Amino acid sequence: MPDIILHGPFPPPFGGVALHIIRLAEQLVERGFGVRGHSTAGVRHDLPWVRKEGFPSALQRTPVHLHTDEGNARRTVLLGRVWTALRRPYALTVHSFRHRPDLEHFDAALAGVYHNARAIIAISSETRTALVERLKLNPDTISVIPSALPVSRWEQECPKPDLPNGWLQAKVRVLANAGRVVRYNGADLYGIDTLLDAHNQLSNPDMALLIVLGEIVDNDLYRLYQERAQALHNVFLVHNLQSPLAPIVHEAHIVVRPTRTEGGESLTLVEAIEGGVWAVGSDSVRRPPEAVLFKTGDAADLARVLHTVSTTATAAPAVPRNAVNAGAIIQLFTNRGLLPQVTANQ
Repeated sequence: MPDIILHGPFPPPFGGVALHIIRLAEQLVERGFGVRGHSTAGVRHDLPWVRKEGFPSALQRTPVHLHTDEGNARRTVLLGRVWTALRRPYALTVHSFRHRPDLEHFDAALAGVYHNARAIIAISSETRTALVERLKLNPDTISVIPSALPVSRWEQECPKPDLPNGWLQAKVRVLANAGRVVRYNGADLYGIDTLLDAHNQLSNPDMALLIVLGEIVDNDLYRLYQERAQALHNVFLVHNLQSPLAPIVHEAHIVVRPTRTEGGESLTLVEAIEGGVWAVGSDSVRRPPEAVLFKTGDAADLARVLHTVSTTATAAPAVPRNAVNAGAIIQLFTNRGLLPQVTANQ
């Protein structure tokens, strides 16, 4: 029997939450813990310890660590109530908690589920503040632990995907990703429209832009991206990529995160910094200190930053990341009885 079950969206698709869970699993295993994954998304053959989401037996008491956000209110309430009824200890990591009017009627039920959790982790202080304000939780019950973890060996060993030759052969390669093609408050959540506008303003024949898209929620927005990509020079769209982003990051000179908002500093930017690639991000949320920022939604300012970075150098200094965040999670779970004390390299 495993020591803990990680419950969340394992890949595919390869979103930031999915990769965080895999990295956390690897960190747990390295410290001597037994781990199983229950996936709310895909199941890959090369992750044999992950299985499709299911309800556990009432006789099992293995603790569960659920990864959630504002869009998973229904699932969080359902699972939390089941686990509470089965007296199964659980923890919650909240990767974002943006306001959604259509889910306001779940707030009271969510508050009850959060109250019954052994541990609550918010990946940023902003996410904790949103939880406290919306659900009236005690802030002392919520630990802020960023989601950035070392890139897993599994990601590093994944085969490199086939990428457009036009991008691979460009002198300046820019990479962006959108885990979901979706609008939030009427605008593109991931800011791909801003990036396309900036690329068009630059008109740099040496620069190519690769945009990796995950889940298509808004088909109209997706078709708009396709039309714009075809109309612009050196813009390439890749959808439903069956590989993590890390191998592609190493092929890029610049990684851009133009999001209008998100739950934390962005695993995508941390990956770039860890790999010695220039990281450019919107100023919508707190970013890693090494990232170069532009004004959120301002295509002209993004074009200025891309021009400056592309002419400064072809590579940025690598900034190694350690396992401090994983250690904080493991220590919290050990203190709350969700993980046993082990004598392995912890």
